[in-house]
Amino acid sequence: EELSFAEERFRVGAATFLDVTTSPGTFAQAQIEGEIVVCDNGSTDRSVAIAESLGARVVHQPLRGYGNAYLKGFASARGQYLIMGDADDTYDFTLIPALLQLLTHEGYDFVTGSRYLNGGHRHITPLHRIFGNPALTSILNTLFGTRYTDVYCGFRGFSRRAYDLIRPLSPGMEFNLELAINAGLARLKIREIPIVLAPATLTATSAAPTRASSTTPATVSQRPPRLAGALLDREALARGIADDTAL
Repeated sequence: EELSFAEERFRVGAATFLDVTTSPGTFAQAQIEGEIVVCDNGSTDRSVAIAESLGARVVHQPLRGYGNAYLKGFASARGQYLIMGDADDTYDFTLIPALLQLLTHEGYDFVTGSRYLNGGHRHITPLHRIFGNPALTSILNTLFGTRYTDVYCGFRGFSRRAYDLIRPLSPGMEFNLELAINAGLARLKIREIPIVLAPATLTATSAAPTRASSTTPATVSQRPPRLAGALLDREALARGIADDTAL
């Protein structure tokens, strides 16, 4: 069934790193009213000029880091719903309508891809595919009562309201971990969808798994005290989501 969002009263902000070649066509085909926001984090090539020539709105973040780039991108996006993803051709952005369907019509607050459903993880490096990501996901699920199969997937969607409630702070790759943890603590309605990770075509992203693995233990150790308020008030956070959905 073809999805059409032409009659919906919302805008989509496809924030930070989104593929500026695939996304416009996906928006047009599904009749999605939206924008593509690319956060430039200090590039020295023609990335900014190319993105702007393809219709993306480019914002600039002088502070280096994966999390800093997303923080700037999300703050700049004007959409009611936010879709995030890396622009290294590893994610299939034609799945954006499927994420929006779950968020706008099926009652989910936080939709995230999983590379471990239906064998989509074959292009993850062996060390991270077999040991790293599964181990981190298991630890997080044990500590925070979540049920993720892929805690570090970078292709996700959520409402602006949900993002404001679970807003992460981390400047680096651990930003993604914070999103997942906070969504679970707030008892948001979470859904994973199977995705296939394609081989990255940009070498600049190849160091990301190493940086992530080195910062994750510190992030996990910090989560309980920093999220104590969320643990105590997560029912109120969940009510906030429910109230927003009812409006």
